Amino acid sequence: MTDPDYDNNCAENNLFWPADPALPGTISQWVSDISQFVRGDADLDHPSTSALGYDKKLFLMSYARSEPNLNGGDQYYAPFFNPDVDLIDAHRGMYWGEGEFSNSFNESQDFREEYTSTVDGDTYKKPFHQGESNYYQYVDIDPNDTVEDWKDAAMYFDNYDVSFHNEIWASTFFGNFAAASTWQKERVFWWIRDIPKSRPLLDANNPHQATYPPTAVLHGVNAMDIPGLQDPLLVENRTLYHHFKPLSDFLNDVALGQGDFLDQPHTPHKVYDADGQLECYYLLNEDQTMVIGWIHNLNAYWENHYYVNNQHENYLGCDSPGAQSIALEGLQSGVDYRVNWYPTRMNMTALPTDQDDGTQTGTVTLDLSSLPFNGIHSWPANDNLDTLRSDYAFLIQPIPEHRMVPIAMDERAPTDPDWDIVLYPNPNTGELRVLLPDGPSVDLAITDVTGRLVLNLVGLPGGMHQLDLKTLVSGAYSIRATSGITVKTKLLIKR
Repeated sequence: MTDPDYDNNCAENNLFWPADPALPGTISQWVSDISQFVRGDADLDHPSTSALGYDKKLFLMSYARSEPNLNGGDQYYAPFFNPDVDLIDAHRGMYWGEGEFSNSFNESQDFREEYTSTVDGDTYKKPFHQGESNYYQYVDIDPNDTVEDWKDAAMYFDNYDVSFHNEIWASTFFGNFAAASTWQKERVFWWIRDIPKSRPLLDANNPHQATYPPTAVLHGVNAMDIPGLQDPLLVENRTLYHHFKPLSDFLNDVALGQGDFLDQPHTPHKVYDADGQLECYYLLNEDQTMVIGWIHNLNAYWENHYYVNNQHENYLGCDSPGAQSIALEGLQSGVDYRVNWYPTRMNMTALPTDQDDGTQTGTVTLDLSSLPFNGIHSWPANDNLDTLRSDYAFLIQPIPEHRMVPIAMDERAPTDPDWDIVLYPNPNTGELRVLLPDGPSVDLAITDVTGRLVLNLVGLPGGMHQLDLKTLVSGAYSIRATSGITVKTKLLIKR
């Protein structure tokens, strides 16, 4: 099909193209040929015909408007199944309504379940990324103008906080290989060349600012009649830094590194409470002892904020959720846990009180009652913007909190992702098996949360070793292995 008004960049291609059933297979073969040329063994004696020898290069395949469960998808999306394709990407926009993140989370899991590769009898899921993970904000906030009315809201205001912030925080915990990306560049970067010059909102003295003139009409309501808009309202072009800095700080927090969380496999989970108007997305580590995630007030999404909804009583806020707690399942039972809260914005100073969960059921309840998600119904009775009390990040880890043993600088060795130790079972009840890598002998040390050395073994050869830990009290320990060349530290739970 074709739509001449949709895209005139390549007008000569605006034709009716018949389906070619051989095309997916042809593309898949192209991918294989290219990947084998790039990753094949280099022949330095015959450079003109040699493969490049870049054996660690990854190949990504992408389709626009991909469907995770398309009937006949094994033929249509043949390259997604190609074992030479390592990563898959689907350009899919979000749904409308409060369930946008929830539906996108489900889709990302469906893609990974549906499009796998089988190599030597083993089936592999492929890391997935949802490109164009943006809202289609086709909302007109000034019916008086005539230039691209359908994306006023996105063009001027949502780059600055609500939507892009929520997209990157939610999708970080979808378990994909990359967080959300967006194609609405004017919304994210507010590039001046992407905003029509005819707009009266642009500040001639500062192209990176816009003001809403009191003569504007918002959804048929004159701005002069709206509290707070008697004077032009300044909206700044804030850089992406303010979105990513808190996320970067959270992921690089020392607690995550100490718990070895980012070095472990982890599984994505969600809890979506439509009745309580809360949603939560989180990653659970392989040991099922640590969780990182994001919890959000479902009412605080782009269609509910002032510039789009234009409710007078909603000038600074959104509705409160119907619940202020949510239960996360799947952790190891028999362990006490601590919940630590983290900011999601650079100007957040108030957070819920860190809490302990001693139920040992494997289910931890996030309790927001010490600083609940707010809803503001009458301006200016409260000056807490909805974006400051609409979402939090959190870390769940065993009590006592796992701390790395202090190591003198001259004893530190670099880490090597290919050098690892395997602990089984973990958590354990007294008999621990440790698989050490072949190569130089390994020194093994186990310390408790105070840093006290409880077991020290030196000069162990590679292979399986069984350790008797029955005399250790229940709790969290640090087990450190070093060959003198590299080092690996892991969390050990003793029941």
